[in-house]
Amino acid sequence: IDKGKFRMNTLNSFKSYKDEYANNVGDQLEGVISHYLGNHDIKLTMKYGDQTFDISDFESIHWHNVSISHQNIFCMFAPSVEIERKLTLEEMTGLISLQKDAEKLGEYMVIILNSQEFFNRFSRAVDKMGCRARGHLIEYRDFTQPVSLKDDEIGFVKRLEYAHQNEYRIMLDTGRNTDEFVDMEIGTLNDIAILIDTKDFNDSFKIEIKK
Repeated sequence: IDKGKFRMNTLNSFKSYKDEYANNVGDQLEGVISHYLGNHDIKLTMKYGDQTFDISDFESIHWHNVSISHQNIFCMFAPSVEIERKLTLEEMTGLISLQKDAEKLGEYMVIILNSQEFFNRFSRAVDKMGCRARGHLIEYRDFTQPVSLKDDEIGFVKRLEYAHQNEYRIMLDTGRNTDEFVDMEIGTLNDIAILIDTKDFNDSFKIEIKK
């Protein structure tokens, strides 16, 4: 928090991450472009030399883009709701609260109290590096059905099994096309952030109607 320093690993590193828990940090479909299962009426053909083979006995097929898989990401818990949707206080509290599966992401949480200022400082640091960055809420989709993503969706769509993470993601394109982490340092966060134990988060906030 003193230096605003954090590490951004690549999409590819999360794709190959050996996780202790299911649907947690690691995700083999991280950064996927297209996804099909064997029962999705898709034909798989492989060519070797002058021979062509049709393969019918396969479980799934996934396409990835190497350059996108080498981009670095920073992931945040960011529960959100559509503006036009109406919620009760109890429903809003439940939306913001961490689910049990999300608590497995780490023992501590850094709470950003001024998100706009955080992004301002992050943007200035990215500009100094001469890189490009994009940020967006993750969309969670049903991967029991075929999935094919547009270019601007790649890296921002995950399986429904990860929906408990309510993730907002920043993707950093350094142009290096290497599977290396980036250590970002955006300046002190002491004035806009606090550190708490993850287990204490659900008891740390209360929503009230202004009178």
